[in-house]
Amino acid sequence: QNPSFTCYSNGTSYNDTCRDDLISSCDRIVFQKYPDTVAKQWNLICDEGYKTKFVQSMFMAGVGVGAIILGTCADRFGRLRTLAATLLGMIGFGLASSFAHWFNLYLFLRFMTGVCTAGNILASFVLSSELVGPSKRGLCGNIFQTFFAAGIVLYSLLAFYVPQWRALSALATCVGIPYIFLFILLPESPRWLITHDRSREARQVLRLIADRNGMIFPTDLEILVPAPNANRGTLLDLFRKRRTAVSTMVQMFSWFCNSAVYYGLTLASDKLGSSIYVSTMLSGVVEIPAYIVTALLIDCIGRRIPLSMFMVLGGISCLLIQFLHVPQITFPLALFGKLCIAASFAIIYIHSAELFPTVIRNGGLGLCSFFARLGGIIAPFISLLDSVTPSLQFTVFGLLSVSSGILNLMLDETLNRTLPETLDDLKVEGNMRNERGRYARLANSEDLDDSEDDHENLRNVENKPTNLKTD
Repeated sequence: QNPSFTCYSNGTSYNDTCRDDLISSCDRIVFQKYPDTVAKQWNLICDEGYKTKFVQSMFMAGVGVGAIILGTCADRFGRLRTLAATLLGMIGFGLASSFAHWFNLYLFLRFMTGVCTAGNILASFVLSSELVGPSKRGLCGNIFQTFFAAGIVLYSLLAFYVPQWRALSALATCVGIPYIFLFILLPESPRWLITHDRSREARQVLRLIADRNGMIFPTDLEILVPAPNANRGTLLDLFRKRRTAVSTMVQMFSWFCNSAVYYGLTLASDKLGSSIYVSTMLSGVVEIPAYIVTALLIDCIGRRIPLSMFMVLGGISCLLIQFLHVPQITFPLALFGKLCIAASFAIIYIHSAELFPTVIRNGGLGLCSFFARLGGIIAPFISLLDSVTPSLQFTVFGLLSVSSGILNLMLDETLNRTLPETLDDLKVEGNMRNERGRYARLANSEDLDDSEDDHENLRNVENKPTNLKTD
């Protein structure tokens, strides 16, 4: 938010502006005491005001870089290790940024915080989705997203009661410290363990899951892993075949649009309401019913249709702000648009996680997240279009959202389908094959409860001609 100030120049005072819009023209600048912001700290006003946009953009740039680098690290070194390392990085760089005395240093520390944040979000989401069975992935994904909304509400309250930006930054960072101790309770992903030939550890995790769900772990359960000649591949393999290339590019564009609109509407909240604190808090509160509705829809009619529907509705809401141009309904339309985009963001995480195979799931989500952060980077600058035409930013957000919603109809439906383990599985309809060189279906506690046929398939697997290893 731009701070209120008075510029004194040649005996004349200018309120909230500079003579000739040049900060160098001010002999003296007096800021309003509260709130104490980054803009006040480094006099980022008038012709220097654009630099405040770089704070959010540098963070998003870091998230984009972290999504690519740390996304693949989680596929190589494990979800849990990446989760622990990135949380420590978030806390360390976050605290350091609250003590920065140079603007460029502050930007660098925000960038590094973004790098660690990306790895943490992706690893935690993938780990949570791989620890549950097919019927609970949608619910788990929506619970995961609900904490984003809770974070917005909490941060708004903290900002209201702690108006000094350094104290606010440090306090918000310290909220994550208790989560360090949760790692002793979390197991590694059994799917990741199996695809890395660590089936003994995977069996221990599955036994733990069964025990915590009050189920009996079958002693004759066969834990199977991909054969040595199975195609584990890299991210580049997603673009070698036309079908997977189109699917991946549609997801990349969809993540870009979701992020641009989501953060654009969040950042625009200070211009739509009378109080930046109330408006921002409401933009977070409105996401909670979005996740409730989403949790009900995606387990009934699937992922693809609700994803497209919410993006189109969110886009139409943004377009109506521009073309109706009725101030009384601008804020309600923006809140409805935020609700729809929050819902689509929740679905797209779940949908993409189910489309990518286990061997590159974290890397695939990292690639999509990289494009999402590109959207987050440009979102603050799209708001500058309002200086050309009032509310023009909402037209851009609306067009992005509608076009992405239509393109999402090209993606496959993943409701009640088993997660693919290797790239070869993407070629197999239903991802349920026991062919030579591919994988045998991984059973977890929920699978054991849901399907007795799976037990029979696993008991008989040793009679099938396969190269798959067993523990």
